[in-house]
Amino acid sequence: MRDAFVNTFDPNDKRFVLVVRKYVNTANKVIDLTLTPNSTCSLKYFDNNGLKNESGNDIPLQRYADILLTRAEALNELTAAPTAEAFNLINQVRARAGIADLTIVNTPTKEAFRDAILRERGWEFISEGKRREDLIRQDKFISSALARGAVNAKPTHNVFPIPQTEIDANPNIRQNPGY
Repeated sequence: MRDAFVNTFDPNDKRFVLVVRKYVNTANKVIDLTLTPNSTCSLKYFDNNGLKNESGNDIPLQRYADILLTRAEALNELTAAPTAEAFNLINQVRARAGIADLTIVNTPTKEAFRDAILRERGWEFISEGKRREDLIRQDKFISSALARGAVNAKPTHNVFPIPQTEIDANPNIRQNPGY
């Protein structure tokens, strides 16, 4: 994971323990991943209730936090400024994570609240494959990539290429521009 993201966590955030920064290897030696840039990784779930990789039911498709944050985001987009209901929704997620509530004082505008939702979704859905779609929806995917030094990032990367097998199977399908 990128250090720039890992360093945004509140140290009191319960979700932060899911970021593996150190571990003991098979030789009983402590390996500190923070000593090498961008080397930490995610141990996503606190407790998988004894599920194993081969169970096939250990990946949530929809989480309550996603519903809360999606509704907060939608409410924010419908109004000129963040509403009490939108704050209540995001703060339910933050309370479960053990971090302070957002308030109108620290998120006074629609834009500030939009950014707060994006940050919260990053922390909440770490390693769940939602970040790309969140960044695209907020029109920050390409600018974030460029800021990280990905010089080849282009607006065409906001969509995936269509698999050649699909194009071959249907002559009416055209490849997305740029691919």
